[in-house]
Amino acid sequence: SYYFSIEEIERIFKNAGFDVTTCEYVQRRTVNVKEGIDVPRIFVQAKFKKP
Repeated sequence: SYYFSIEEIERIFKNAGFDVTTCEYVQRRTVNVKEGIDVPRIFVQAKFKKP
């Protein structure tokens, strides 16, 4: 697995010619009631615009 930081995602897309609209961490929970699992997860959510 590979995990991106916000700074790294922004750099990659800026180098590809995109403008950053938003880029943030989003926290979610994955719950499996049957197995009794409650897992916190953190995702990078971003929007980019081609100039």
